[in-house]
Amino acid sequence: EGLNSIVHYSVIGGNTANHYAVDEDTGEISVVKQLDAETTASYRLVIRAQDRGSPTRSNTTQVQIRVLDVNDHSPKFYSQYFQEAVAENVPLGYSIVRIQAYDGDKGENSRISYTITDTDAVLPFAINDKTGWLSTTELLDREGQSSYQFGVEASDNGAPRRAEKATVIIQVQDRNDNDPVFQRKIYEAGVL
Repeated sequence: EGLNSIVHYSVIGGNTANHYAVDEDTGEISVVKQLDAETTASYRLVIRAQDRGSPTRSNTTQVQIRVLDVNDHSPKFYSQYFQEAVAENVPLGYSIVRIQAYDGDKGENSRISYTITDTDAVLPFAINDKTGWLSTTELLDREGQSSYQFGVEASDNGAPRRAEKATVIIQVQDRNDNDPVFQRKIYEAGVL
């Protein structure tokens, strides 16, 4: 009864960055500074409950707080432009270049999928949606087309999804794969 029954609460440990506050009358813990799951995924606070009696009596407990990640980062490419040269005589399935991005989130929010975009043409390439490796799906012919430009989108698996795009330029290098051809079958000349 009286002062012996009045309990006040305080945080006495684990709150080094002052992210949390405790209501001294109710013991309710609240967030007072922005949390970031990528920086600190969990906190262990030490809470003291102390009565106002004489002499005062107190007890402590630990509160474990787990910070859940939200999809607050978009994928980022290591470069906005990927340019690569490939010989026209490479085999089908040849790995040309790895188009790679990273995501600052965790878990499913950081799992990236890759797709080819920004082209209406049928390309002789495919991209592995998980690894970002770009490879050939047809034989290349420099004489038919010497370069290709298209986009690649990296999208994460968060909700809502976030995405970024990069530009890819593939230059097809010539190989000596054509025999010389005479313009006519027969050449005639007269000599005096």
